[in-house]
Amino acid sequence: MSQNSLSKIEKVHLGTQILAQATTIIAAIIVAMWGYYSSMYVKKEKEVTEYTLKDLNQKTTQKPHIQAKVESTVQPLMDGQHLLQVKVILSNLGNKESKVTLDDDALTLVPVTFTEGKPIYQKPINLLSGRYSGTPNRTPLTFVNVGAGESYELTFVQNLETPGIYLIHFLALNGIDPTAEDFLITGGVPYKYSVGADQYVVVR
Repeated sequence: MSQNSLSKIEKVHLGTQILAQATTIIAAIIVAMWGYYSSMYVKKEKEVTEYTLKDLNQKTTQKPHIQAKVESTVQPLMDGQHLLQVKVILSNLGNKESKVTLDDDALTLVPVTFTEGKPIYQKPINLLSGRYSGTPNRTPLTFVNVGAGESYELTFVQNLETPGIYLIHFLALNGIDPTAEDFLITGGVPYKYSVGADQYVVVR
């Protein structure tokens, strides 16, 4: 075998070794990058999971919380009169049922006049009588139980003969049944808090 052919074999062998080493290095780099990406992805997934569980825990341990919203519309009638329709929407954002008590002053309509730019509130008009009284076997009660995550709508109507500015004022008592621990804290007195919403309406 000639010296020239041995040299070619050595060159081929050397090239093969270099290629093998380069392939090994590239494979090692790919494995390292994949390992880094996987660890970061798993870490991020863990953070998201922990945050979700924490948020869920906060929601499921939240006490009853009622929010009120007032919506109104005014429709013209004959002889310059107007029909005022009021809708009160009660929403429970908590995880326990809550009771909203509707006394005589829970929903009122207050005429408003202005003196030197300051509002002067007149005698309020009770709007509770504008709620449908129902039938003997379906009579509305003086309270509303709103379940966890649920909403309840109350609708009232009132005939208005005088144009002007009016304040629709909703303010009701919201009480919940205390737990045994809460009874000890409050001395056995049921606690209540108010829920309300106001809206101005202009009758032309």
